[in-house]
Amino acid sequence: MISIEQEGAVLKIILNRPEKLNALNLEMILAISSALDRAEGDAGIDLVEFSSNCEGVFSSGADIRVFVEDRRAALMLLSSEYELNRRLFLFPKKTRAIIDGLVMGGGVGIAFYTKEIIVTKRFRFAMPEVKIGFFPDVGMSYALPRLKHKMGWYLAMTGNTIGAADAAFCGLISNGDYGAGQLDVQTIESDFTHLSVDQIREKYAPDACPQSMQVAYELMKWGESQSSPLNALSLDLKLAEWFLTCPDLVEGVTCKILDKKRKPNWAPGRVGLVAETLKSLVQG
Repeated sequence: MISIEQEGAVLKIILNRPEKLNALNLEMILAISSALDRAEGDAGIDLVEFSSNCEGVFSSGADIRVFVEDRRAALMLLSSEYELNRRLFLFPKKTRAIIDGLVMGGGVGIAFYTKEIIVTKRFRFAMPEVKIGFFPDVGMSYALPRLKHKMGWYLAMTGNTIGAADAAFCGLISNGDYGAGQLDVQTIESDFTHLSVDQIREKYAPDACPQSMQVAYELMKWGESQSSPLNALSLDLKLAEWFLTCPDLVEGVTCKILDKKRKPNWAPGRVGLVAETLKSLVQG
């Protein structure tokens, strides 16, 4: 699932599940954590480097099939994933991620908690959770609201994918020679400032889950005032427990990942319920 190599003072952790586009399962997460134990305890290791052996993909995210197969196993996966994110953020040695292609969801939770990210022109980024009835997690409710031109709101609320040029323009990655951007950033900034969640869904993500989009909207507002991604990761676990009881998540994973033969039958978005639920989880 992962390969580990040491070259001098560099410990290389290579995501090695190409048949699943490096979707993270519990075994992989625990193996990465064990490798970090090794690196932290070895004075001869100065740098931990993450990369992928999957052509054009760093990681497609978490292995979400477990969301509909075993709720307890799903919660264990997510809890371990967020703990790994937390550990990477606090890790005392240098860390680096090399991304030559697509990174989504749980892969973002690994790469974007390293201290250095190296990308190529093939870089593509997405937090696609609203498309399956989940929410933008791995602490991104802290990072995304801080992107320029409301691009973080766009990414969180639509689940759409952006390339390297647009990612650099909004501050997600460092500037580089990535070519021209594909998005009308000025229109996005105006729309995500002035339009309602329903209007945004109609224009940008008609296939997304209404409840998930409403949660993403509330998370972006909440995240603007937070001082650390650790707060976001703590809230993510509480939200994940709540989402795992929601029929929309089973519906989304079944229709978008497992079956793919029909469109999801989403429940209507409930603004009051979402706002009150998020408020109670933050205070709880």
